[in-house]
Amino acid sequence: MNELVSVIIPLYNREKYIEHALRSIAGQSWRDLEVIVVDDGSTDSSAAQAKLHLERYGLTGKVITISNSGPDAARDIGVRHACGNYLAFLDSDDIYLPTFIGEAVEAMRTQETEWAFSDFYVTDSQLKVLFRKSERLKRLRLVARTTSTLYVSLMRERLFSYLLEEQPIPVSGLVMRRSLYDRVGGFHRFIKERILSLEWEFMLRAARTSPIAYLERPLVMIRKHDGNISGQVARQDAGEVAVLKTVLDQYRLDPGERRLVQAEIGKRSWHVGYHYFLQRKNRLSRSWFIDSFRHKVSAKALLFAMATTLPASFNQPLRNLKKTLSLS
Repeated sequence: MNELVSVIIPLYNREKYIEHALRSIAGQSWRDLEVIVVDDGSTDSSAAQAKLHLERYGLTGKVITISNSGPDAARDIGVRHACGNYLAFLDSDDIYLPTFIGEAVEAMRTQETEWAFSDFYVTDSQLKVLFRKSERLKRLRLVARTTSTLYVSLMRERLFSYLLEEQPIPVSGLVMRRSLYDRVGGFHRFIKERILSLEWEFMLRAARTSPIAYLERPLVMIRKHDGNISGQVARQDAGEVAVLKTVLDQYRLDPGERRLVQAEIGKRSWHVGYHYFLQRKNRLSRSWFIDSFRHKVSAKALLFAMATTLPASFNQPLRNLKKTLSLS
C-alpha cells in the first residue's frame, strides 16, 4: 500500500517563514513524506529559500514555480505533481507539531474516514500562542460522535450543515486520502476567480461525501501576522458569500439546507455591508445590505440600507454600533 504523504505548500513572498514550515515537516514522526512547494510567482527569495531548506533538512520533494495565481490554484497544481496516497496542505507561514501527520493518518484509519483535521493554536508572528481554536467554537460537540479517547468522527449527515455555520477546519490542519480529492474535484472546480475562503467551498463539497476525523489535540500552529490575508475582514466575508452563492447554484440541496444557506448569505452579506458602512462607502454598503435582505428578510438589513441614503449626521449612531450585533 502506498503510505506516502504528499505535503503541498503554496508559497508567495514568505522568505522569512518557509524554513520554519519545512523544518516542521522534517520533524514529523511520520517519515514517508514528500514535499511539493509551489512558488506562486514570488518576488523575493522564497523559492531559493525553499530549495535550500528542502536540501538542508533532507526532505524529498521539489519546488515548482508558476505565475501568480493564488494559493488555491497553487494547491491544485501541487496535487498534480504529488505521488502520495495521502495529501496534506501546509501554508508557508504555518507549522506542524511533530506527531500531526502520523496522528491524522491513524485517525482516518481508526474512524474509517477519507480525511482528518486537528485542533490548532493561533499564534502571533513569533509563534506565541494567542488562543486554541476549539476554545472559540460553540457547536463542535453537537455534531461529534466520540468513539475513542483521541479521535472524534463528525458524521456526514450533519457535517455539511455544521460547516455552513462554523468553520473549525484550517487548510494547514487538513490531511486527506487522494481518492477523496480525485472524487470531489480540486479547489477551483466551481469557482475560477481568486477569492478568499475558496478552500471552504472544497470542504463543503467533501462534507457531502464523507465524514471527517477530528483530532482533539492542537497539532498545528496557524500564524497571524501583517502579511497574511486572514485579517481582511470584508474580503473574507465577501469570499464566503461568493462560496455560499455557488453552493446555492451548484449543489443539490434539500429545502432545509437551502434555507440555511440563504440565511448564511444574509448574515455574511450584512457583515460586509456594515464594514463598508463604517467606512462611509454608502453606495457599496447599500448594495450589500440589499443583498442581505434579499436572502434573509431582516429589519436590520432594511434599516441600514435606508440609513445609507441619509446624511452622515443622521446615521452616525448606527456607525457607533458594534459589528457583533446578530442578524435579526
